[in-house]
Amino acid sequence: MPLISIVLPTHRREHLLKTALESVVTSSGFDDYEVVVGDNSANASAESVVKSYDDPRVRYFNTGKDLDIYGSWNFAIDHAVGKYTFLFADDDAFLPDGLSKIHDALLRYRMPEYLGLAAGWYSRPGFRRGPENAVKFDENYVREGLEPPMNLLREHFGFGRPSFSPTYTMVDEAVRDKLRARGLPMFLPLFPDYSLQAMALAVAKTAAGMSEPTLVHGYAVESLGEQYCYPRKNLVWPAPAGEDKVFRHSPVHGYTFTNGRLETMLRVQEALPETAPIDIDGISFLKLYGRELLFEGTWRDVTADAEEYIRYIRALGEPHKTQAFSQMKGPLLQLCAMVELKAWEQIKVGPDEWMQGSEQGFDDIVGAARKGRELYEARRRRAEVLREAVRRATEAPRGGTAFSVTEGRNPLL
Repeated sequence: MPLISIVLPTHRREHLLKTALESVVTSSGFDDYEVVVGDNSANASAESVVKSYDDPRVRYFNTGKDLDIYGSWNFAIDHAVGKYTFLFADDDAFLPDGLSKIHDALLRYRMPEYLGLAAGWYSRPGFRRGPENAVKFDENYVREGLEPPMNLLREHFGFGRPSFSPTYTMVDEAVRDKLRARGLPMFLPLFPDYSLQAMALAVAKTAAGMSEPTLVHGYAVESLGEQYCYPRKNLVWPAPAGEDKVFRHSPVHGYTFTNGRLETMLRVQEALPETAPIDIDGISFLKLYGRELLFEGTWRDVTADAEEYIRYIRALGEPHKTQAFSQMKGPLLQLCAMVELKAWEQIKVGPDEWMQGSEQGFDDIVGAARKGRELYEARRRRAEVLREAVRRATEAPRGGTAFSVTEGRNPLL
């Protein structure tokens, strides 16, 4: 049995799979591992890539049909036989000494049941939120060492995060056995990486985190997060687990990363009743969710989401309602003003610092220069619209509100 199973689900991205596998088999200083390639395709499109390595440590399995992301990830991890498993995407890459660093940490922390890994970030062609072919490392990754699992879980449910990346959760066979004994898959909707992190912390006896990066997380344009969670995303989310209702538990229904994270937490609490007494920080959720609506209101119509959001806050019981309004007065006023002014209709430039030629109508530097003045003026008008929204909000008559409200019970706090 290998010490580490690198679980690598892939779906018709052979060009990315090849570089991911190359980064593993050329890593130095550690070789007690297997790579479990779960090919999520009816035509076995990844098989030739795996066979080209002729390496017994690289094992290939095909789903036989196209599965959703949860079926694909669970299929792959169910074929792993290592003491430790963790997910490694086909658009990722290991640092040359990444595996040896992970092994060192396992020994240093006396083989914990849970190990959180840190990663850098790489922007692939088509990346929507920054320059292409660029890498960065998160300077917030400063915590290292053993920590009580329940402390980390409470931090997770409080909308904080441990300093390591939630995507790269390494768990040992004891954690996997405990979850399977409950009849639970390793990955749940909506965000499968966040769900495994929470479930693993709930059942692990020991946990540790690494601050030093061991791999690079690749942002590919086809990736789940890019499609669902970020600017200019497809606003109609397909039900990723084959469900008609994406938000079964969240009290609001806006398609934001914060709301997807809340839904994931609530599903974990449903799956593991012992986690239900752990408070989910509702005020932190409302702050983050409101911030996302304000951000997205600069480029799309968020009226329906804003109305629902404010109705929900007004329906909170005391002291939560007063606490929410006192802590979020400024953003709430800006959101109300933005909706009433229909700011998104006056703003032709998206919220990012980078403007993509495919969206702005140019395909080379000459075309960009020709549109440069127009784009600059659009960005300047955007700033003026936002300033006017804030001015109108702060000068609104005391007690006025843009939305009708009803009283109700807060299901979150």
